[in-house]
Amino acid sequence: MKILLSIVARPWRQLLVVGLSVLSWAAAAQTDNDAHDSWQFSGDVSLSSDYIYRGISLAEGTTSPQIKAWLGHESGWFASAWLSKADIGGLGGQARSRDWEAEYSVGYRHLLNADWQLSVSNAWLEYRQQNLPRNADYQERRVQFDYQEKLTLFAAYTDAIWNTRHSQFVVAASARQHLPWQSIGEVEVGLVDLGQLDGDQYHYARVSIGRPFAKRWVGLLEYHYSGNTSGFFNSARTGSQVTVGLSYHFAH
Repeated sequence: MKILLSIVARPWRQLLVVGLSVLSWAAAAQTDNDAHDSWQFSGDVSLSSDYIYRGISLAEGTTSPQIKAWLGHESGWFASAWLSKADIGGLGGQARSRDWEAEYSVGYRHLLNADWQLSVSNAWLEYRQQNLPRNADYQERRVQFDYQEKLTLFAAYTDAIWNTRHSQFVVAASARQHLPWQSIGEVEVGLVDLGQLDGDQYHYARVSIGRPFAKRWVGLLEYHYSGNTSGFFNSARTGSQVTVGLSYHFAH
């Protein structure tokens, strides 16, 4: 974990450490007040051979360190933070593979019945050192339905993808299943509408198998595919791609 954090540029590392410390302190404070069940805190630190987001490689085949944290309250409110190596500056041309993507979200989840849960959230995505002539930060609104731990239906919308005048609408569905040897398999399919950008729509799919091999450690093998993306994305970022990853999970 220390090795991964040392990779992150100093300002981001300080921000992340402070943020995680605050979240940990909040959860610990509730425990001291005999309200341990009121808060849930979890996250993971991982290293992946690439960062593929909705079928598109955002790190162009380079090793990507990532960290995320999630804090939720029994009232339904939650917040999360995410940091990963990325390179959106090379999506439509030559890549530089030196950017960082940070995502912060705040939302609310509600149990509809014993099986279904609804979540709504707003996410802020920020980029540093991108090879673009403008600020690429933007916001995204999200809606998600979860059926037990087996099925997720997801939709997201932004009216200014990467801080342009173009919108983006995403719908996706993912299903999970327990497999032999304590493994978990997951399949996701999605459709992305890029508004008036070249290659207005594209579809993507992901098949993954994760298996714990030590306490809090999980190994992950994933196959990604994105189709019908010609005209906008760098061809090196799309098509069939395979990634391997390693994660350390923590929870309070």
